[in-house]
Formats: sequence, structure tokens, C-alpha cells
Amino acid sequence: MLKKWCGLSRPADPSRIFFTKTNGGLGIPSLTICYKKAQISRYSQLMTSKDSMCRFLAERQHMQDTGTQKKLKPTEEVIATMLEHPGATGSKLAVEARKRIVSRDEANLTTHASSLMKERDLFAIKEKDDELWSSTVTKLPENLFAFAMAASVDSLPHNSNLCRWRKLSSDLCTICFKVGIHCKQTLAHVLSHCQAALQSGRYNTRHDCVLEILFKHLQQHLPPGTTVVADLPGYPYTLPTDVPTDLRPDLVVHSPGQLHLLELTVCWESNFSAAKLRKESKYLHLVEQARGRGVQASLSTIQIGCRGFVDSKSLQHFFALTQTSPKAQKTLTSEIISTVIRESHTIWALRNQ
Repeated sequence: MLKKWCGLSRPADPSRIFFTKTNGGLGIPSLTICYKKAQISRYSQLMTSKDSMCRFLAERQHMQDTGTQKKLKPTEEVIATMLEHPGATGSKLAVEARKRIVSRDEANLTTHASSLMKERDLFAIKEKDDELWSSTVTKLPENLFAFAMAASVDSLPHNSNLCRWRKLSSDLCTICFKVGIHCKQTLAHVLSHCQAALQSGRYNTRHDCVLEILFKHLQQHLPPGTTVVADLPGYPYTLPTDVPTDLRPDLVVHSPGQLHLLELTVCWESNFSAAKLRKESKYLHLVEQARGRGVQASLSTIQIGCRGFVDSKSLQHFFALTQTSPKAQKTLTSEIISTVIRESHTIWALRNQ
């Protein structure tokens, strides 16, 4: 039932449902966790009770637990907590013991999910803001929420999955095949690597939607005397004389004696590092030229995942330019996440057209 509500396919790993929000999950406790916490609460009260019969029942349970292969031994958990918190009351012991159980189960879930082929690349990225992603997707419309959850564990019905589930005979991308390109239709291919989708401008549309958010934020928060140019349709694009080039950086922030180039990439999350290196190799010489003329120049690359996960570290320089407060940073990043998910959902819906 939970999988269906979240838009996950039947074979999908449900771990993201039960992860805490800090790990990019929904924070919904599993029935197993609820049972464990109930057992811990029960034996915490029994073992610290003033009633000798209650303590006897707890001791008898402890004797039964000792030497068994049971995964949950509530009395041993409580005893371990008592050693860590001597003199704690029964209710305090219950709280601390439950924290131990939840922490250990979260670690086990993370280890399991990160070992899965479809999820390990995403778990390997430490710079993404999982908690903000989680809080943002839960506020999205139902169709976008289901899409974001299914995309995060790669359980959407693209051709590669449909072949794996024996629902389709060919895993080739339909629109690539029409133009003579033979590529597997994976989720990464649909959202980031499809040449047919690229030529039709779908990726550019998503990129420009995010770029416009960044551009408008700069316009509103840059100090007087600072100009910003964005490579967006419908906006004039005139580079300052400090940038003598035919290249078109996404954002150019210019003030007397200062020049900041910002490059945005919306890509598959495991390609964050490659995207950063590619953009640096393309534009770094412009920064060096400007510095050679005595201008204080910098280049900043911004990486956004096409499933809505944001390389939060890459936004630090952007927020420093505008002196954005932490609260406003979260608001803007959340807007970026929801925008990317919405545009990626549109790309997904047109995957065979």
C-alpha cells in the first residue's frame, strides 16, 4: 500500500519510505520499528519498576533472550542503555533505548540501499541536501511526488526496466531509434543523455527554467552598481569588455574591478564532478585573462541533479555574492528542486514522443 501511494513499482526497494528526512526519506516508521520501540518501552518500565513482580518478569525475559539468535533482545538493549545513562528513570531509558534502535536500523537501511545497483551512485554523493529534497517533494502535487520518489530509486517504467520485468522485448530508446541511434532507454538516458530529447530542446528548457530562478535572485539581491547578464531567451546578452570572448557563460556578474562567471549544469547526479570539470576547463581561461588585467575574477559551477538533488556546496559562492540568509537559501533551493522535478516529469512524459 505504501509503495503504491509513493508511486514505487512492486520490485522497488522501499527503504526511502522509511529513511529519516535527513537521509532523503519520508520519515515514516516501519511496522518493525514500531514493534521494536513498543517492546523497548515495555521492558524499560518493567526493569525499573518498584514492583518486584514486574522486575521478575523482566529478569525472566532477559534469561530467555540470553544465548538466543533473536534479532531483537529488548532487555539487553535496555541494560546497554542503563550502562550509558546510569540513574535514568524508566521513561528516560525508554527514550534513549528507542534512539539506539532507530539509529541502528537507519544505518542498516542505508547500508542495504547503498549496496543496490540502482541507488548506490546517489548515496555516494555526500554534498546533496537530502533533508531539503525530502521536505520539498512531500509538498508537491501527487503526480510529481510519485514521480520524484520513483525516480529516486529508479523504479519508473522505462524500457530498460520493462525488459527486466519481462513486459517488453526491446530496451532501446524509442525516439533515438527513429533517428538511427541505438541506445538503451534507462532513466539516466531519458532525463539526461537522450540525443533526440536534447535536439528537441527539452533539456534546454529545464536548464533555462532553473537559470531564470538564479538570474532573478541575482537581480533582486546584488548591491547597486553591479550588473548581471544571463544567457536566456528574451534577455539581452552583452558581455563586459573584461570578457573578450565568443563564449556565452550562463551568468556574468560584473562590477568595477570584479568579475564573476557562473555556469549551471542540470545533469544526472553521478555526473556532478564530471560536469564541474568540464565547465572549468571551458571557462577558466577567461578568469585567468581577466586576472591578468588586474580584475578580481572567479568562476563558479552550479550542479543540479535532474531528479531534484542539489549539489549544495556548488551554490555557496552564488549565495555569498548575494549575501543570502540561510532561510532564503532554503527557500530558493526548494524552488529549484520543485522546478527541476516538474520539468524532468515533463521530459519523462514525452520519452517516447
